[in-house]
Amino acid sequence: MGEGMKIAWDLSHLEFSIEDEYYFSQLMRVIQSAGLELIVSENLEKTLQADVAVFNYPEKSFSGREISLISNFIEKGGKAIFLAYYKNEDHVAEHINEVSTNFGIEFQYNDVRDHKNNAGEPFLILTSRIHFPGLKIGRIVLPCTCTLKLSHNAEPLVETEITASKKAPVFGYAKHGKGVIVCGGTCVFWDNYSLHKYDNARFALALLKHKI
Repeated sequence: MGEGMKIAWDLSHLEFSIEDEYYFSQLMRVIQSAGLELIVSENLEKTLQADVAVFNYPEKSFSGREISLISNFIEKGGKAIFLAYYKNEDHVAEHINEVSTNFGIEFQYNDVRDHKNNAGEPFLILTSRIHFPGLKIGRIVLPCTCTLKLSHNAEPLVETEITASKKAPVFGYAKHGKGVIVCGGTCVFWDNYSLHKYDNARFALALLKHKI
């Protein structure tokens, strides 16, 4: 994966749009500057024609047919990225669990606070415990995140510092066939507020373009 790959930002499940100037315009520019093709799709089948499918805060439930389509997409080599928020806001974590638990990743309906390692407020947690294969990424800020419970062959990608209220993975991944599913407990680590803080932009691009 790399330059020239196609990123599909899904809207078929009422996700936040990357075209929203207030929230994600900087991420859109970073993606385009990296030479990645970006499409915004309101149709799941079109989304799954890309190399990477992003589901950023899906507020709509996934049907059995849609779960099968996503599983087949991953098995054939696609990367699916699912991002939620703390406390199961808008039932987003619940909706993602309909898909992710099939791969050993379960979003918890909680939140994480860190009174020592934070970016000004305890819910803006900082961590350097990032296990990205082949890359060294510095500290990142993760606002309003929940934790993940990993089982089967799922692996942690980002974990909280030991000072956090919950010491657990907040990003994880699981390989399936030729592809991978990546899950994160927060969808706002790459919004306009967070993207250019710490090493967030590098982490965001790594999620999209580097092989896990």
